[in-house]
Amino acid sequence: MADIAEKIEKKFKSIDGHTLWSNRGVIIAVGRRCYIDLEFGQIYGSYRRDFVPVEVGVLLHDRSNDNIIVRGEKFDFDGDLVMRKNSIDSLGNPVGLEERVYHPLKNLIKPFDPKFRIGRAVRGNIEKRAYDIFDSLRSFINRIRKDHDMEELVFFGGQEDLNLLSRAGVDLTDVSKMDLQKEIRPYLGVDLSLDKASLIIRYGTEGRVIMSKHFKYHIPGKFQPLLKPHKAIGDAARTFLLDRELQLHRKYLINTAKDHLRKIERYRSREEEIPIF
Repeated sequence: MADIAEKIEKKFKSIDGHTLWSNRGVIIAVGRRCYIDLEFGQIYGSYRRDFVPVEVGVLLHDRSNDNIIVRGEKFDFDGDLVMRKNSIDSLGNPVGLEERVYHPLKNLIKPFDPKFRIGRAVRGNIEKRAYDIFDSLRSFINRIRKDHDMEELVFFGGQEDLNLLSRAGVDLTDVSKMDLQKEIRPYLGVDLSLDKASLIIRYGTEGRVIMSKHFKYHIPGKFQPLLKPHKAIGDAARTFLLDRELQLHRKYLINTAKDHLRKIERYRSREEEIPIF
């Protein structure tokens, strides 16, 4: 009986060197997960939530052979967009909000004026220019779906990403969806930000390698400059490695996350300032 069990274990061992077990026996992770991130900005001067994509990053993971495929696209919108990004301390807490005005087509950046407003007619003309951007986004996703077997779409706190995909007319009715932030919430009782999660899993890059505590993957060289946090491909990569840690090293991840949150609370209880970096 022991010999049979050993043979079964070897047969069903995943490429990571981990055997996946359930209460029903050995299971195999199969299918291709698509990790996606959209970076977008708000039409400058609009008081509404008029968001326009500026880039999309996708990382496809084939769980049957542990291969990854990276795809991305930049959208050259002809208009000014407000881009927002949190500044964080050394533990991933937001300490400020960076706001800048970015013109994707001209690749120009200018200061943000919170009092600047545009009228309805001007906003309508700018919104018309966004039609082509949403068409390009739909075409990009449709190419991904045509070329690759996408079984599940994984994002991190990406409700706005889904809203933008819906506005682009992307049909995802036959694709399952998972918000990784919501998957982790029951273990911690709070929502982790992607910045905190990245520190917890020790996300980093080294040349063409993306890495976390337990994983390393090579990506095509042309994507190397895009692996920074808050870039679409960089955030898709962070989401991917976080999911790998959750699936195969769940106990370590959750315990480390709890330690990280306790450390933040210790600083706050002592009213000490957390170092920036």
